[in-house]
Amino acid sequence: MNTLTIGRNIKRLREEQNITQQMLAEKLSISFQAVSKWETGITLPEVTLLPTIAETFGVTIDDLFQPNMKAYRNKAERLMSLYESKMDNMEIFHQADREYKKLFESGNFTDEDLGYYAYLLECHAQYYLKVAEEYYVKSIEQGSQLKEESYYKNQRQYILFLSRLGRSQESIDKYSKAILQEPDNPQHYSSLIAAYKNAGDLKNAIKVAETGLALFPSDAILLTYAGDTYKQLLNYDNAKKCWERAYQLDKNLIDSQYSLACYYIENRLPEQAEKALNEIIAWNNERGYEIENRWAESELKKIKQAENNE
Repeated sequence: MNTLTIGRNIKRLREEQNITQQMLAEKLSISFQAVSKWETGITLPEVTLLPTIAETFGVTIDDLFQPNMKAYRNKAERLMSLYESKMDNMEIFHQADREYKKLFESGNFTDEDLGYYAYLLECHAQYYLKVAEEYYVKSIEQGSQLKEESYYKNQRQYILFLSRLGRSQESIDKYSKAILQEPDNPQHYSSLIAAYKNAGDLKNAIKVAETGLALFPSDAILLTYAGDTYKQLLNYDNAKKCWERAYQLDKNLIDSQYSLACYYIENRLPEQAEKALNEIIAWNNERGYEIENRWAESELKKIKQAENNE
């Protein structure tokens, strides 16, 4: 342990905050001579004093032993900087988060502190976005062996994920190529529709949907995606036909029923909306998805209230 390093750091921190040796000594219940000996490298602080010293200067204990310790305005900023270089360390993030919240509660903060806190949260989000992508890729790689329903579902969720990152073109290129390689797979058409829709390109989305439906008119997922695209293009008649056909073909595909329920609610068709909502609630109840029923039950309640008010 380098006695001179910790002594220099204590002196630097003390002078940055305009604290005298006597003031620090009083806070630590020691003599100012002891502080002087630390700063000149003659002795080291007792281990039991290190947490209080770190807290006094708004740094971590590890900071006190750093040979080239960078100056920071407060402990929160120091921890934020540390987390930036160690984003997989959740303990550092939580420590920084707590320090910023304490700083905000005290009222003694600046616009720079607010900006740094925003950056801390951004780093945290970026780290988890990276981790999320790794797991999406892993789920798709593992699912490619059997290509069950979850495999394609994970693919389309990943398409949405990439679109939120402004990377829709990656999905468009991937599934355009997939259709050429496996033209007899309707799932690729649904994925390409999703990619175009998420990119805001409804013209190409509906073109793919209509091409796919010409080849696979009885594919429920393709019909559902086509219906959602028609709706965004304000072609409600075709949207409704696609959703109804999808649900007739596959009662397990509740997505189409959600789309129908929203359509009926938006167009103020209470009887049809009530029927669709009850279908959703029954479907969820059969599978024990009680939490998923909150939206449907809430919308059903609104319909009942409106009927009572008439």
